[in-house]
Amino acid sequence: MFCKNCGKEIKDTEKFCSYCGTSVEKQESAQRKDVYTDNFNTVISPKKNKLKSKKVIIAIIAVIVALVAIVWIFGDDSSGSNSTSAVQNTDTQVMKFNLTVVNHTGIDIYELYASETDTDDWEEDVLGDNILYNGNSMNVTFTITANDLDWDFAIRDMDGAQYEYYGLSFKDCDVNGATLVLDSDGNATLN
Repeated sequence: MFCKNCGKEIKDTEKFCSYCGTSVEKQESAQRKDVYTDNFNTVISPKKNKLKSKKVIIAIIAVIVALVAIVWIFGDDSSGSNSTSAVQNTDTQVMKFNLTVVNHTGIDIYELYASETDTDDWEEDVLGDNILYNGNSMNVTFTITANDLDWDFAIRDMDGAQYEYYGLSFKDCDVNGATLVLDSDGNATLN
């Protein structure tokens, strides 16, 4: 190693230059003025640190862009309202109907099922834990796609007896207020 002050060669183990007395530690600091240590005591050059900072900034921007894309794709209905809407899907238009179900069957309805006309399986109970008593009505949100407007409905009473209504169409219904009336004679209307 050479002394930075006088330029003479000195041993690596010496703490001071034996010719001029300059501290060798100060020289090491002077030799390393272009580097610093991070929290892990690793020597990092400023160029590497700038590159690392750029990578972190790029990663943060990428995460923000991804979050914005997810919100945009899936939408955000944070209003908490039960209002109806038509949302554009990549395959077809999805419609949410505010559907008022009117019970004129003469029995209390414990379960109400719906199914597309070309499907053999009934979907989930749209009443949930509610009971639709004879003579009463109940509002439910009913979601369908624009290419499947024809539906079948089934109801069950307290004893589990099932009654079915076939071929009801949402074609002429308003998403803001459709009404399904279930009658005692086995007929139903949807408008």
